[in-house]
Amino acid sequence: MIITKRFRARPIALFTSALLMMCAGISESSAASIALPSATKPARLTGTAKIDSTVTGANGTWKGSPAFTYKWYACSTSGSARSTVPAGCAAIKSATKTSFLITTSQLGKYLRFMVTAKNRRGSVVSISAATLKVTSPYQLLWSDEFNGSAGVPDSVQTSDKTADSKLPWKAMVSGWGGGNRERQYYTDGVVQYNEDGSVKQHAVELDGNGNLLLNAAKPQAARENHPSTAPSENCWYGKCEFVSGRIDTQDRVGFKNGLLEARVKVPANSSTWPAFWMLGANYPEVPWPDSGEIDIMETASTASRGYSYFGSLHAPYFNGGTAITKDAYSMDLYSSYHTFGMLRTPTKIEFRFDGKTYHTITKASAFLRAPAGADPTRVWPFDQEFFMILNLAMGGTLGGGPGGLVSTSATGGTLAVDWVRFSSVNGVGEVITH
Repeated sequence: MIITKRFRARPIALFTSALLMMCAGISESSAASIALPSATKPARLTGTAKIDSTVTGANGTWKGSPAFTYKWYACSTSGSARSTVPAGCAAIKSATKTSFLITTSQLGKYLRFMVTAKNRRGSVVSISAATLKVTSPYQLLWSDEFNGSAGVPDSVQTSDKTADSKLPWKAMVSGWGGGNRERQYYTDGVVQYNEDGSVKQHAVELDGNGNLLLNAAKPQAARENHPSTAPSENCWYGKCEFVSGRIDTQDRVGFKNGLLEARVKVPANSSTWPAFWMLGANYPEVPWPDSGEIDIMETASTASRGYSYFGSLHAPYFNGGTAITKDAYSMDLYSSYHTFGMLRTPTKIEFRFDGKTYHTITKASAFLRAPAGADPTRVWPFDQEFFMILNLAMGGTLGGGPGGLVSTSATGGTLAVDWVRFSSVNGVGEVITH
């Protein structure tokens, strides 16, 4: 008789698991002792719940030596820390870091920070208490929305109107070239007529759809049904090649600190040089660059500068230096409206594109560039009142070639401005009306 010893088979899955743990240097007994992560202190937040402020999340305190991942949520209601996502909360796309910059999209919402802690046993979630409701630090103090019927704007002083110092804007009439070898003559009249003699374009006009237009064109010769659009005087280089528009608020409306923005569409036309900028209110009594210059937006449609825009400061000790000029790029610069802005505080100036800061210059950094004992008002002339300027130049040192010459294909173009707005920031900002 043959006696067969019977063995009880061990489940393959358990054997495989044990083998893997052996290979990893982990015993079955130690694996069984690993617990899920647990939070002894929940995730938490620090920071101010205001647009353009950064809030920062912290993991809290955990047991179980986990690894962490993060998400941010915008919620419709407030509340305390949780272990599940509350109702009414929506994840903020691409917000997966420990810090989050609040945008206008979160206005009126409550923010929460979610930490996912994971170890070999699994994942556990801890969600911070909600912030206060997101508010705006900005208070609108002044704006021009450029609403009105098509034609010369009522808000712009032109030479054919009775002088009115209460109008916020004045159109420039000049062919001096801005000191930049520009090839246009600034006029406040007509720049183009239609074949039938009716007005096609003024240098400065509203389009009737809520936009200000600054138009540049080659001068037209006189015809039987309309006069010439060429200026009666020469430009700095001789016979003027283009006529265009420029307006400013000098001695009418000034601005100190705060956020100044304009929503504009810049021309793609060859050799155009549009700009949204500011000069110190003491100009020209205090000459440039001592008066200070803030270039909120400059761009030029040239082969070497395509799709680029610039933010710059000019003052005696850093005039034109690369440390105070920043260029950036947008592939839809010419096809869409974009918002260009400048935030000025007592300690810094920020340049913004579509609401995002792309360049910051601090007052402290300016003093590092200046010699010891330099006049503070020359090192940083940006604490004073400034007035603003909108213009469309042709050619020149930025939009042109050698000597400021325009391209042979240049015909002019249009700078369209949807609105200009000035706001205080956390109560800091002032409009000065003359």
